[in-house]
Amino acid sequence: MTDLSPDAADHIERLRALQAGLPAGVAVLEHHYRLLLMGSFVMEVGTEHDRLRFSWDGREFFLNVERSRLPSRSSVPAWGPAGNERIAPPASVWDAIHRWCQREFCP
Repeated sequence: MTDLSPDAADHIERLRALQAGLPAGVAVLEHHYRLLLMGSFVMEVGTEHDRLRFSWDGREFFLNVERSRLPSRSSVPAWGPAGNERIAPPASVWDAIHRWCQREFCP
């Protein structure tokens, strides 16, 4: 039996470090991690009115990014393409997400 706990702990630590490095007022709003699917995850990062959704495919090493600008807090996000990139090694996906957030949310 394989012990998956180190991989899960590493992912959570990287998520915590990402949040700590985000610009003021920007937060990880939603996160869904699939350890058994090669570490794939979907995460929403942003503010009440401006969000980025990152979809990481851990098998293909592919990051897809979508954006939604919401007129009010009660609005349903309408996601549109913002970009994508192939990334290797997988650990660098966190650096890519951080760069996206700095570029999109810093004045």
